[in-house]
Amino acid sequence: GDRTLFLRDVFATGLPAKAFGAAELAAGRISAVDPAWALGQVYRGDPNTLSFYPDNLLYLVLPFWSAFNLHFALHWLLGFFAMRRLARQLGQPPLAALLAGVTWAACGYGLSALSFYNLVVVAAWWPFALAGVARGGRRGWSFAALALGLALLGGDPVTAALGLVPLLLVAVE
Repeated sequence: GDRTLFLRDVFATGLPAKAFGAAELAAGRISAVDPAWALGQVYRGDPNTLSFYPDNLLYLVLPFWSAFNLHFALHWLLGFFAMRRLARQLGQPPLAALLAGVTWAACGYGLSALSFYNLVVVAAWWPFALAGVARGGRRGWSFAALALGLALLGGDPVTAALGLVPLLLVAVE
């Protein structure tokens, strides 16, 4: 519509952090400190900035707003496909797996994660991690490790830790 909910974390913290990070990346560096944020705030070590997450490369090839918005769109789609894959890995038929993906994409948690630059990353990668564990074997565990690594690299560690219980449940099943 013609209105935007701008007083959310994504615009209050995510946007300024990514604007600073994109400018630093364009200059060929990932700064340790953002001097303009709270009289000098840690940047590189802050999990909210996603300093080393691979989609930062989008800021080098796209205009800022395109890269910023694409981060959310890609992770929302990734979450849909991840949940669909998890359902298939758990033995659900294709239609049920599609419904699982749509449910994730339209549920309160999936949509609320879009208000946080880093939480949408965790929400998108965890179902892939669970699917890898459900598959088992060397390939499944490797896939799970990759998904967990990306979730931790790009997301909030506390939110990522919340996925440990479902991970254990899938692992012992």
